[in-house]
Amino acid sequence: MRFRRGLWLALAVLGSLAAIAYLASRAGSVSPIAESSRAALEGIRSRPHVYFRSVRAHEFGQVVIASLNAPDDDRVATGLACDRVDFLRNYGICLVDSKSRVHPLVFAQIVDRDLRALNSLAMSGGSSRTRVSGDERYAVATVFVTGEQYDAEFTTRTTVIDVASGNITSDLEQFTTIKDGRVIRERDFNFWGVTFPADSNRFFATLATGGKTYLVEGDIARREMRVLRENAECPSLSPDERRVAIKSRVPGSPTAWRLHVIDLQTLEEWPVAGEGRSIDDQVEWLDNEQVLYGALEERGLPSEAMNVWVASAERNATVAPRIFIHGAESPAVVRP
Repeated sequence: MRFRRGLWLALAVLGSLAAIAYLASRAGSVSPIAESSRAALEGIRSRPHVYFRSVRAHEFGQVVIASLNAPDDDRVATGLACDRVDFLRNYGICLVDSKSRVHPLVFAQIVDRDLRALNSLAMSGGSSRTRVSGDERYAVATVFVTGEQYDAEFTTRTTVIDVASGNITSDLEQFTTIKDGRVIRERDFNFWGVTFPADSNRFFATLATGGKTYLVEGDIARREMRVLRENAECPSLSPDERRVAIKSRVPGSPTAWRLHVIDLQTLEEWPVAGEGRSIDDQVEWLDNEQVLYGALEERGLPSEAMNVWVASAERNATVAPRIFIHGAESPAVVRP
């Protein structure tokens, strides 16, 4: 029994080291984009487009770049494999699960326009959320952390990364948090779901503590956040920065959410039109009136059950949600 346990541990460590070596070798490596695809890709990138993670069987996990007009057809599978992604014009972040049971469990890779890995940071946990700031100065990665002992449903760690250097600049748990004019600090603080306006110094995020969630607005330079309101998770700021889409927990249920939109001037809130399912995702804005999000059906293979949907974010809208990209998740819209 001891021999088997020792052998399993040795194999696990070797597997982890192999993953580290593989991902480290990708830093500064050649682009995964095939030369035969470059002309089509540049045509797509010349107009508004979307990056997403494919779950189609023949390209499972690959980042795909597609036209917003026909994302199911006018598309290029890049060869870059990620578990969660976000991209802007010149840089992106790719969270990669190492598939190992020993640390590091996740790698956050900063990639350039050709999808070459510039830097790879080891992180302890399972991939959750990620975003790049509008000016591409910062990237943020959230992972689920194991091994920390306190009374909470789960534990997260949200790290701010300098895109240019690849260095970690801060951890949101180190920031000062202000609620109702006073500083608060609890052992069970968890943060996730960061979203940025054009000014990368500001951000919005989720704070969880005491069994409740809160929408917070933060300042990276001052290393502080203030609580705006309760029951708001995974915020996503609209392109015009007037509204934020969130998921709100259904009262009495720990695992059911509904998508809502909040007007940041008035803090008025309304549901996303026609979406009555529980959605566990940080949405992406297609434009100032519509949001994109991943939804998993209860049955079917991933290529059929996991799709990116589009819904109206307008108050009192009557348009029903529809599938925007088949066999996809983690969309990131880019406007040249």
